[in-house]
Amino acid sequence: MNKKNRGFTLIELMVTIAVFGVIAAMAAPSFINTINQRQLDTAFRELSIAMINARSQAVNIRQEVELNLNSTAANTETVLNWRSKTSNVVLENGSVTNIVFEPMGNVKSFNQTTMVFSICHSDLGISRRLQLSRLGTITILAEGTC
Repeated sequence: MNKKNRGFTLIELMVTIAVFGVIAAMAAPSFINTINQRQLDTAFRELSIAMINARSQAVNIRQEVELNLNSTAANTETVLNWRSKTSNVVLENGSVTNIVFEPMGNVKSFNQTTMVFSICHSDLGISRRLQLSRLGTITILAEGTC
């Protein structure tokens, strides 16, 4: 009576593990790049939402509302704060540390027609950019480099 053995041999198991290891090694850089891209997208979206919220808050309460950039302080009714949650995502906006929205939704003390804000991810070397107009409108611009 000849019984057929079932299962894998040790060599078959080791070859399978080696193949999975090679596939995982090829996928890891792409996975890390995807995570970095998501961090940049999230920070960009959070900044634009913070600007929209500050503007709508100013219009709703009919008072000036200040948006502090790179601040972790608690929000109040007239002061909102934004800061990237990831250390390798940085806001590059020159010397602007806050934006004040007037009750009509306009940006107060705005010397230029528009101001461009760039959020840069140091590991990717790319940035997301948005443009804020004097009227408080936000326009998404093309990607840039850091």
